[in-house]
Amino acid sequence: MQTPKNDYLVISQDGLCFRVKPSEDISNLEFLQTIVGGLIERVPVQLDGADCFVNEEGLMKDFGHNITASIICNHLLVGPAVFAGFDGEGGTTPCPETFITKLADQGLALQGGRDHSWELKDALKVIEEDTTGEYV
Repeated sequence: MQTPKNDYLVISQDGLCFRVKPSEDISNLEFLQTIVGGLIERVPVQLDGADCFVNEEGLMKDFGHNITASIICNHLLVGPAVFAGFDGEGGTTPCPETFITKLADQGLALQGGRDHSWELKDALKVIEEDTTGEYV
């Protein structure tokens, strides 16, 4: 049996899905804001202890529809989405492993495979390239 990981689940606006390692050099809030590109807004999922976070100004900034995250949340979402858990004190934690496993079992294709965890900087490069067609 594998050791559970402590990753966030990130879905680009174009549907690329990543397990992303939390960064030790920034707070969980900064981590979420970096991925979504600004201030975060919580979108309840209430499945296996996970919720989704997106850019709260995504519609005003004309971000593209995130169909994959929208289906998971049953709510129209735009831009990159991050799925996380909660620490019981109002803060976030990495995404519950049961949530990621359930989605992968239902066909969610994780970039690099089910067990690959991406560094934040590497995931951001691929997400940016996927969104703009330009590699940063």
